Amino acid sequence: MPANITTLARLATARADLLYSVLGLDEAALSSSPVNGQWTAKDILAHVAAWEAWTVDRLGMALSGRAMEMVGVEAETENPRLYAERKDWPLCRSLAELSRTHAGLLTVLQAASEEDLERKYAAPWGKVRPNRWLEMMVEHDQEHTASIV
Repeated sequence: MPANITTLARLATARADLLYSVLGLDEAALSSSPVNGQWTAKDILAHVAAWEAWTVDRLGMALSGRAMEMVGVEAETENPRLYAERKDWPLCRSLAELSRTHAGLLTVLQAASEEDLERKYAAPWGKVRPNRWLEMMVEHDQEHTASIV
């Protein structure tokens, strides 16, 4: 059985809300008006895409039996690095990356069973459960939606 429909619906709703929060804003506003510290909405979209790519990578590793190969990261150090790496991206690149990473997530989830996502996998820092990562993605989208609106 594929991933739980509730999980998929929550992911879709959170992402739709995030995208809706930028609907109607022009490119200049999205790219130059800070909405969270120095971050613009464009920066937030690129940031969300980066963490989604991280999640897709970790899901793939866990589901293929390679969870012990995962390297831990800390948001406090990773977020400034990601911002510096992506701050000069044009809006179209941030949006394209967000679309690409989300498609990758859905591809991984299409092949995963609910049991796969609920299972606890041994990682270098302890047991990890993929469904918790998905919940964190929902929370992350919601957090950044709130900072844009």
